[in-house]
Amino acid sequence: FEITVDKVDSQVTEGETATINTTIENTGGVTGTQDIIFNKTGAGTDDSAVEPDVELAPGETTTANFSTDNTDTAGDIDLEVSTFDDSVTEPVTVDEGAFTVSINEINSSVGAGETVEVNTTVTNTFGDTRSQDIRLFVDGDEEDTEQDVELATGESTSFNLSYTTVDSDSPEINVEVASDDDSATETVAVNTPANFS
Repeated sequence: FEITVDKVDSQVTEGETATINTTIENTGGVTGTQDIIFNKTGAGTDDSAVEPDVELAPGETTTANFSTDNTDTAGDIDLEVSTFDDSVTEPVTVDEGAFTVSINEINSSVGAGETVEVNTTVTNTFGDTRSQDIRLFVDGDEEDTEQDVELATGESTSFNLSYTTVDSDSPEINVEVASDDDSATETVAVNTPANFS
């Protein structure tokens, strides 16, 4: 039973399904029955499957397609398809996914006691639907959170996070918006009234 690789997903993103499509041909002179075995190894959790008792007459072919969702770890994996007589292994690169964060608009300066409004966009570059909390940090302290932001793969959303300043924030604060995977930072000037006493 000889194996020909018809198509393989050579590059996927974390969480995206990786598939290998093969054709199995009985190149022998008699009808035979064999198991077709699939193995995924490498980064992340191993995976395996079996298509049992495939019977082919001489010269007959069949397709054997296998997929794995065990792609939650970035790195290199191997997809292997084997019969009793033959084996093929195809390398696949799993790229790192992220909830990418960007700051679209933010006050460049405010007076002490005024509110800093941070408009941010989050994009899911993972290969599947995921949910994360998006946090606003001011000088390292968490001040606001958009909880359970759920996005399908490739989907983006925008929203505002805010922080009300105090006198001790003068002369400036460092503002960071962060997901579990990415962050964006800006500096905001905080002005206090002049004191002529």
